[in-house]
Order: sequence, then C-alpha cells, then structure tokens
Amino acid sequence: MNHRDVKNIDADHFAVAWSLFELGRYAEAQAALSKIPAKDQNCSDVLELRWRLCAKRNQWGDCIDLARSMTFQDPDHASGWVHLAESVEKVTGGTVQMAYDILLRAARDIREPVLLLELVRCSARLGNTPESQQWINEARKRGDVVQGHRDELAMHRPGAAI
Repeated sequence: MNHRDVKNIDADHFAVAWSLFELGRYAEAQAALSKIPAKDQNCSDVLELRWRLCAKRNQWGDCIDLARSMTFQDPDHASGWVHLAESVEKVTGGTVQMAYDILLRAARDIREPVLLLELVRCSARLGNTPESQQWINEARKRGDVVQGHRDELAMHRPGAAI
C-alpha cells in the first residue's frame, strides 16, 4: 500500500501497526494504532488501517463511519469511496445497488483504476451486462487500468477478450 500521509503521523507506531495487520495479528495492530497520538488518528493512512481492522471484524457500521471520514477528508481519492460502497453493501440492510450508487456518484469526478473495477463488479452483480461492458470499455481506454487486471475484468464478461 502507498501510505499517503505517513510522514505526517507517528511513523514508528504506524509502521508497527501496519506490519502487525499484514501478519494477521489484528488485536496487536489495534493496540499499536491506539499508541498514535489523538491528533493523528484521523490521518488518511490511520483511517485506512482502522477501516481494514473493522472490516476484518465485520463491523460494517464502524466501517461506514470511517469511510465517510475518508471521503470527507480526501474526496478526490477513490479508496474512501470504494470502502464506503463496500461497507454500505455489507451492513445489515445494505445492497449492491446502494454500493453501486455510491461508486457512480464518485465516478463523476474520479477515474482511478480501482473505482472503475468496482463499477464493473457492481454492474455485473446487478446483472447489467451493457453497463458492465461500458465500464470495461472505459477501463480499456485507460491502459493502466487494464494492465494487471485482465483476469478480474474478464471474469465479469465471460468470453470477452480484453
């Protein structure tokens, strides 16, 4: 992961927390995060890791709150929107359509590869093959999107050559 603002936070505690998370030692990662000063708890990298920890525990309500903070803090970065969409879909009562609507709203201003791939996934899961193809075509226009994601895109349109 590219840590965007790790230079602005307690880098040592964050590095330990991230490493523990990657090792699957979630309780220890949470403890390391708690050692980061309160003023830094809302930095984008800390929010990202907190979101991932909550997602591992299926705490989707908390994930929604964290993702909203991410989108408020950095509305031009796709990860917050993708996390918000996933959280809204997985929370009790959430739907793929709700997630898709969030992603579609974000796509008006953001064309990051991950956002386009999530739109392909959601539209395919909604059974909207033409729209899924539209997002695949948009991804094709962006060579950086297709590079390394051919299998992911192809699985949403069987028989499609990408």
